[in-house]
Amino acid sequence: MRGPSNYLPRYQKVMVMGFSKPSRRPIRYRYTMANSLFYVSLNEIERIKKDISDIFLRAEILADIFRINALYMIRFTGSGHPGSTFSCMDIATWLWTQEMINPNEEDKNHSDIYFSSKGHDVPALYAILIGLGKLPFEMMQKLRRLGGLPGHPDRQTPYLVTNTGSLGMGISKARGMAEGKRLLGKKGRIYVLTGDGELQEGQIWESLQPTANGGFSEITVIVDHNKIQSDIHVKALLAWVSRKRAAWQRGSVFSGKRDGSTF
Repeated sequence: MRGPSNYLPRYQKVMVMGFSKPSRRPIRYRYTMANSLFYVSLNEIERIKKDISDIFLRAEILADIFRINALYMIRFTGSGHPGSTFSCMDIATWLWTQEMINPNEEDKNHSDIYFSSKGHDVPALYAILIGLGKLPFEMMQKLRRLGGLPGHPDRQTPYLVTNTGSLGMGISKARGMAEGKRLLGKKGRIYVLTGDGELQEGQIWESLQPTANGGFSEITVIVDHNKIQSDIHVKALLAWVSRKRAAWQRGSVFSGKRDGSTF
């Protein structure tokens, strides 16, 4: 973990078949050991938030903590998508801790919205929501369990605004949300995360033109370019993706490329 040593969180050790006595040693670079899993407790997260005033360092460390906890959730349940979960964590952490106003609080007159169109990266959002105290901490052990946290986003879960996972629908959903906000006279930006492999879905491109033509500047589309999809590296489609990116720029939708893993 990066950052000054006095900011390093302390981990809790959990046996796969049950809880062991918590350890108070500094966290190490490894996440699993023998038949044990590790997570960072809510008290430690609160300590980090309180002790670090530098917003960039704080966000960087929180993103790493949320990665640890997301990995714990996936390993504990034995199912999930760690790659996609990890690659979006930095941008999602920054949005939820620094950027958005009343995030995903639909009852507020001014509420920013965040959701992932690809959906299978939802352990990242769960780890953030748990770490911010918006979901019960015991949900860490209920990923993909009955009565727990679904493997893809579902509106029945607090602070999740839409069901996703059927690829390609994110921008269309964001445009509908923006229309709804305008009709209700509500304020707020909408951040929709898409995957780079997801760009192959036709609906992505069909939704861009009416979104641009409608002047929906309150929508920010983020492409999580982690360079790999389920069965192939995205570079095999690089020329195709580059042409589509150029089309976004011509349509005044795509504004630029940024390193999403640095603060």
